[in-house]
Amino acid sequence: MISVIIATKNGERFIERVIRSVLRQEGVDFEVVVVDDASTDGTANIVHAIASRDARVRYFYRAKNEGPGRARNFAVAQAKGGYVAVIDDDDEWPDTNKLREQVGFLEAHPEYVLVGSGCVRVVDELENILFEQRYPKNDEQIRASILGRNCFAHSGALYRKDVFQQLGGYKDMRLAEDYDLWLRMGAVGKFANLDTFCINWTQRAGSVSAKKKWKMNLITLGLIWNYKKQYPYVMRALVRGVARLVWYGVLGLSSPYALIKKNGFPRKP
Repeated sequence: MISVIIATKNGERFIERVIRSVLRQEGVDFEVVVVDDASTDGTANIVHAIASRDARVRYFYRAKNEGPGRARNFAVAQAKGGYVAVIDDDDEWPDTNKLREQVGFLEAHPEYVLVGSGCVRVVDELENILFEQRYPKNDEQIRASILGRNCFAHSGALYRKDVFQQLGGYKDMRLAEDYDLWLRMGAVGKFANLDTFCINWTQRAGSVSAKKKWKMNLITLGLIWNYKKQYPYVMRALVRGVARLVWYGVLGLSSPYALIKKNGFPRKP
């Protein structure tokens, strides 16, 4: 069985959409573990309504908000499956074979611990596609790039539960806890991204402030340093990390993707 975990806080706007996209998955046995991290909106009512009609959906409420890392650790602790797939509460799996493709890959390749999506469509809140992002596919390519960038979209990841437990799960970091987990997983097994399906990652208006982006990139720079002995091209990654800090912190600039969306791609004169 696969356990799909969804951690949410005040996710009533998108929670039904994300659960429906999971329930459309075909060809595999799975459950959906929803952990509500102290929501104060209508999230509980929406999930309860879905769960009353589909026994695969299990709902847990946590009265105290302790952050996404701890909520996801709690979700994995409740999980019955040997594989864990993650999806954030505002994203979507448009392809119904996503789980089947990933589990089939891990079943055929026991030396791999984590498999993600090689294709990520960034969409707005109305599901209009803003742009498409591609990630490196095989283990060698991912290892060559992973210090410089997170090579896995969190909502596209599927990993082995026993490896997750062996490594102690997500750290309580509030930011970049998924990236840290991937870097630890790479020490015990191989990576892959499959391009046989796409996932939708929702870019929400005003969801990430410039201050938060700066803090995220500061944490990422620390992760590069912490894992510098395990992956190649450390200096390149450090230079890229410092450049991101300057971009968001010192210059206070928006994401390059946001600038493209606003102004369009540069045209030749």
